[in-house]
Amino acid sequence: MEAHNQLADGVPVCVLADIRAVKVGADRAARKYYVSPESSEFKSGMAMLVSSPMQRMLGNIFLKLNRPPYPTRLFSQEEEALKWLDQLNSES
Repeated sequence: MEAHNQLADGVPVCVLADIRAVKVGADRAARKYYVSPESSEFKSGMAMLVSSPMQRMLGNIFLKLNRPPYPTRLFSQEEEALKWLDQLNSES
């Protein structure tokens, strides 16, 4: 998150999170921080790339329980994710 906030340089930007290779999910504290105002300050939206039905299911549970304060969607195809992020950028 620190790297993202530094790269954003004070301007909210869209994020493409490629979690396809992740084998172990984040713990509760990390999930809580992930949607906190501090972590969310420079995000205008996030597309998360998943590789399996199990990752999609866990991602959907995360989104329902934690409700990120910015638009967030799960994708299995990078091209679709980038198109959606472009739409978000166009709308803002």
